[in-house]
Amino acid sequence: MKFSTIRRASQLWGSMAVAAALIAPTAWAQPTAELVVTDDGEPRILVERDAVDPGGRTMFELKNNGNINFTMDNQDKNATWTFAARNTVFVITKNGVGEPPLLQVRSNGDLVLRGDVKKPSSRAIKEAFEPINGSDVLEKMVSLEISKWQYTEDDLETRHVGPMAEDFHAAFGLGDDSTIGTGDAQGLLIAAVQGLHGMVEAKDEEIARLKEQNESFAVRLAAIEANLSEK
Repeated sequence: MKFSTIRRASQLWGSMAVAAALIAPTAWAQPTAELVVTDDGEPRILVERDAVDPGGRTMFELKNNGNINFTMDNQDKNATWTFAARNTVFVITKNGVGEPPLLQVRSNGDLVLRGDVKKPSSRAIKEAFEPINGSDVLEKMVSLEISKWQYTEDDLETRHVGPMAEDFHAAFGLGDDSTIGTGDAQGLLIAAVQGLHGMVEAKDEEIARLKEQNESFAVRLAAIEANLSEK
């Protein structure tokens, strides 16, 4: 069922003033007027369907023959957030400062952020700690198959590099058979670096020991050569 708007004077509807438009069902016209809802209390617009619909239903839709903007304006804090569909890219900007936007979701699934991605990681919100052996993590990482590939829905020119989620999950017991958590991957990389650092330190100690031993052999050899030359 389509809805069109009919211009009419503002009217009082309960405690809410609905200005400039009255929504009425029709099958022959497109909306032609604004719908403005104002109230000093707690205005809201609710679209609700009680019937069970397991397949889902489009409840909110914006259409335009061009780019589309959806704005939320906190006038008390002078903060305006704009959600926009620009060509084939979804963007989020704040207070009109949008080049580059704070966030972009591109048609190929790429997520581009102007800032950092930060994940809560305080000790205060964690529990069930277990020690990690960096050497073991390093050994498992070295055994992971790393390949170049593309998603089944990617363009032919788009390529990625990385392990398979199934292999990652089997090796470390993290994530599942379809995804790899970036936080888990970063934590394992740090553990692997610590394991590699431990190996380098052990090698350095072994090299220092062999160097000292070699110097001792050199001193003893020089003493033997001196004794032989005196005879």
